[in-house]
Amino acid sequence: MSEPQSNSRLIFHLPPDAGPLDTAALLGTLQRYPQRFTTLRDLCAAASQEYGAGERYQDASTIAALTDLITIQPEGPALTALGQQVAADPDLQTDLIHFLLYTGWDEAAPAHATPLWSYRAICNLLWQQGEADVSSAWLVRETMLVREDQFAAISAYRQHPTSFSGKSVRGVLVWLEQLHPPAIVGNNFRRRSRCSLPLLLLALGWVFRDIIGETDDPDRLSSVELLLREDRRERLAQLCLLDPSNLDRLVDLLLDTYPQYLSEGTQAGTYGRFVRLRRVPRLDDPTLWDTIA
Repeated sequence: MSEPQSNSRLIFHLPPDAGPLDTAALLGTLQRYPQRFTTLRDLCAAASQEYGAGERYQDASTIAALTDLITIQPEGPALTALGQQVAADPDLQTDLIHFLLYTGWDEAAPAHATPLWSYRAICNLLWQQGEADVSSAWLVRETMLVREDQFAAISAYRQHPTSFSGKSVRGVLVWLEQLHPPAIVGNNFRRRSRCSLPLLLLALGWVFRDIIGETDDPDRLSSVELLLREDRRERLAQLCLLDPSNLDRLVDLLLDTYPQYLSEGTQAGTYGRFVRLRRVPRLDDPTLWDTIA
């Protein structure tokens, strides 16, 4: 994909005032009153009255665009098919949107969805620390250093450098505070001992996307065995913000809970554990939602 025009500014800021509570308010209001609102501003005003959150129009529009949970039609805002699914499960909502935020930036198109680059970069920086004080200026500094390495070759970044502040970091932290269980308590980040199984299943599909491809063909999938070698275990743990020492226990639970997706691998090796793939885990797969329900 081509670079953006040289006069385009890359934005790395994720708004902190449209976090889980505000986003849930928008989704819940649209789910309860579909086709009622003519503008996103009207929706935000109604969400504020209904839930006491969601009134930040500009911030809410940013999150809606980045996650593809809400679409703006000529007749007004509406939930996408994905938005309807996420809105229907309040208990998993924050975990599922975390997955969308973490995976929404693509190295193949680095100048697009750059706020989500920030989201992933900050999650990874925190995970690499294991435990960290999130109020420290080191997080801003390290994110900017990693950003320079990632985007130095892109002309729009070189010509229009943008600042990155503690408020930008806060746009990520508000989500990590609301995960189940939370990854941040007070001002302290700590790798989690567990995560929701749907999140781990989706993470498995994302980490192995280069092997899985885009097919759901059962004949092809029957021969796919996924090697949980060290680098892939690390990527799974980063996305889910897990302590890697708990990963095998959670994979065992995955195998028991989602036999239509995974089974124990038939291969054995010195480089890691194998699991056999039966179905591709994706957020738009009705089978996943039927299992969750």
